[in-house]
Parts: sequence; structure tokens; C-alpha cells
Amino acid sequence: MKMTDKEREGFDVLRAEMPEALAMEIVEFRREKKAKITARIARALLREYKAFGNIEKAVETQMVRNWIGFEAEWMKPKGRTFHDSNNPMPLKTSANYGPAEIVSPPEPETPEQRARKAEMARRLRETAAAMRTVQ
Repeated sequence: MKMTDKEREGFDVLRAEMPEALAMEIVEFRREKKAKITARIARALLREYKAFGNIEKAVETQMVRNWIGFEAEWMKPKGRTFHDSNNPMPLKTSANYGPAEIVSPPEPETPEQRARKAEMARRLRETAAAMRTVQ
């Protein structure tokens, strides 16, 4: 592939830190995206690839996701506020609920409490039935 002088400078910077074929892929990819590659841009890309920790994986991700540039920050996992997509309640952490506390199981119900609950449920059903007949 024939390169301009600026592309060649960028290619040389990339080639010093990675395999030549990979550096050529980056130059070709940016050319297809109509984004120039200069020595300065190549140094900035390399800095972000290194910050990510794996140059080849960073380049692969950039190309697969069709990004012109790359920032290691984009790849950091976001702080998870919710733990279950089916349950929108946030996780209980010390940041949003204070320190965790040990909750003991509820005391067993007495027969009187069970009878009272049953009576309340019966009255609620009667009230609901009466309201349906009125409508």
C-alpha cells in the first residue's frame, strides 16, 4: 500500500510497538474511515492501547466496534447499581444504605395473630366483592 509521508510517520511509530501487520491494519482501517494517521495520532493511540493493557486486544476491539479512536476508559466496567435486570431495586451497599446490619428472622406468629390476619383477609375479600357488585 502506498502511504503519504504523514501516514508513513504514523506507521513507523506504531510499528515500533507492535507487529508490522497490525500497524498496517490500523493505517488501512483509519484510511477507510477517512481519518488521518500521523505520528502524533499514533502516539496517542499507543498510549491508550497500553493503558488498556493489551495492545492487540485493544486494536481488535476498536476495529470490531468500528471506532476511529480508542480510549482505555471506554473499556472499564461501569459501576453496577442494579444487580438484576428483573429486580430494579439497587444493591444494598454502605454507599447508599449505610453499614450492613444483621437482620434476625421474624418471631413466630401466635395463634391470635394468625386469626387476626385471617379475619382481616376475609373482610378485605368481602369488601372487594361488594365493590365489584356496585360497579
